[in-house]
Amino acid sequence: MCDTRWARWCLGLLVGLWSGLAGAEAAAWHGELALGQWSFDASGQVRDTSDQVDFTDLSNEGNGQSYFRLGASPPGRWWPDVLLERQGLQAGATGQTDGALILPGSTGTARADFDLTALSLTLPLITEGVRLGLGVMIENVDGLVTRQEDGEAAQTDRYDETYPLALLRADVAPFGPITLRVEAAYVESGADRAIHARGSLLWPVIAPLGLEFGLQSRRYRFTTSNYAVDAEFRGGYMGMLLKF
Repeated sequence: MCDTRWARWCLGLLVGLWSGLAGAEAAAWHGELALGQWSFDASGQVRDTSDQVDFTDLSNEGNGQSYFRLGASPPGRWWPDVLLERQGLQAGATGQTDGALILPGSTGTARADFDLTALSLTLPLITEGVRLGLGVMIENVDGLVTRQEDGEAAQTDRYDETYPLALLRADVAPFGPITLRVEAAYVESGADRAIHARGSLLWPVIAPLGLEFGLQSRRYRFTTSNYAVDAEFRGGYMGMLLKF
């Protein structure tokens, strides 16, 4: 569901940066590729702003979502570290409308289903032992919020927005056998807000192949034409890693 023009722009920028780095010596830059699964718990609510109905008890509607990451890290301070990421989110909730006089209320469900695509650029401020970078994450949130009351047709709102988050990332022993990565990103505009936090352990078991483990929290508060979403997705992930 991600905007293909935006995705092509991200990939074009990544390829351009990689092409520039490829002209340097092999030891002058590092890269990583990761594929895995994110298992999360969802919490929060979806509010129907037209009928003033709260859909609470938000929960994950699946066993997890896959993720993909591709990155490049030159050793100097004059090229930014680049990471392109994609992952999915799914969650559902139940709601109850109040009745009027002798008319009973009705029950229903709401569902959120989103694709997240992000391109982050971080300029290294410290490169000795710890690679501390400050930069921006350009994230596209693309998906649907769907509501269906008992006996009625489903109503669907689309949400497709791209926005920048301020980003802080630290890699401890960035080019060593094991890397500990901690990062946080934040943006707020009016009533809308996104907050991300993540910690990862990148472990090349038999270099360059390895594993990664981590925990992350992603919180979103935004409004579509008919719904207000305030939800957090938190959980662990594990994947296969190619680090070179």
